[in-house]
Amino acid sequence: MARPKLRCQCTLKVQALERDLHAMMPPTQVGNSLSVARCHHIRALATFIAVAGFPLFAFMIASGMAPRQLSVLAASLRALGSIEIVVIAVGAIPIPVALHELGHLAAAMIVGFVPERLVLGPLSISRTRLSMGGWGGAWTASRARPGQRALLLRHWLTIAGGPIVNLLLGTASIYVASTWTNVAPGVQWFLVMVGIMAGLHLVGVMIPGTVNGITTDGLTLLVILRGGRAAQRLEANLRLAGENAAGIEPTEWDHKSIEIIRAFRCPTAEGASGRLLLVVPWLIAHGSWDEAWTELRHIDRMSGVLVQSHMPMLLALKAIVMVHRKDLLTARELLSKLPPRCMVPEQLVACVEAALEPSRSAAELNAKATGSWSPNTGTGVLWARLLHEHEHEHAG
Repeated sequence: MARPKLRCQCTLKVQALERDLHAMMPPTQVGNSLSVARCHHIRALATFIAVAGFPLFAFMIASGMAPRQLSVLAASLRALGSIEIVVIAVGAIPIPVALHELGHLAAAMIVGFVPERLVLGPLSISRTRLSMGGWGGAWTASRARPGQRALLLRHWLTIAGGPIVNLLLGTASIYVASTWTNVAPGVQWFLVMVGIMAGLHLVGVMIPGTVNGITTDGLTLLVILRGGRAAQRLEANLRLAGENAAGIEPTEWDHKSIEIIRAFRCPTAEGASGRLLLVVPWLIAHGSWDEAWTELRHIDRMSGVLVQSHMPMLLALKAIVMVHRKDLLTARELLSKLPPRCMVPEQLVACVEAALEPSRSAAELNAKATGSWSPNTGTGVLWARLLHEHEHEHAG
């Protein structure tokens, strides 16, 4: 008879502990903690599917092959030398990576996004420029059109385009290599290695996480499917980036999207980049220089998660705020830290240089700003306007 009493006491203690927990934590925090716990379970399941999915699929393909086909593959492998195997393996690596990025690009065009840039190692292709130099990895950039709806669905399909290409390429390569036996052993095993590399690349991009501050395809897909504040912030980024790329001035950007990005305090690379590239120019365009400086200080505290290519932009925006505060010494010091080749609009640099070197003619600064990589964006229009205002001020 003692056990039911003990069980009842334990239940009361658990209920009292739950009441204390809810009393100490606001409902939003309790809901967020539960959502984070569910997210961890979803992430673990997605990781297992990503790691185990392609090997299981490849095993299903291999199990459907005739023993004769497997023996032919083994015999062709024995016919190859060690150097040939290494050359084939190395040569097969870039193919799945390049086709993966082209899959993103094709999906973006299908859903109505505007492709902006394709980077494959040293090759960088934009809508107006083809350049070589540096190892930029492999990535694509596309933007939404102003006024487009269902941005998250379009973005989800764009992100899914790359892994789908990996899956199709890996499956087709292994299947063709197993059935196309009347070819040279090198060609046959090149197809096999392309399939294997496609599978390994698929596993890498589908594991939810971040690489150098950039979210993987798997994590982005999960964020969109899960919804919540992170998905709202992503949608706001997409909308504002589309308006900026279309040449809409920051004063006319969607105010609600700006507030969503500002309210999102989670230290992520996308959150920090959104605040840097969108919120700060929006504040400067509205003349809120003190708020812009507060945002920059907050972003500076998140510099550990900020993408390295955006660090020069952080320095340049600090410099333009220092110019407005008449602290030219600090502005000059910040400008001197900019690397020679960085993704900073020339109009912004010209605005700082115009204040630091009043003797330079406005025509010279305008000519330099014309070569900017983003002259027709909304922020490019903002920096050009500030430079034009400085020209009139200097003339007066």
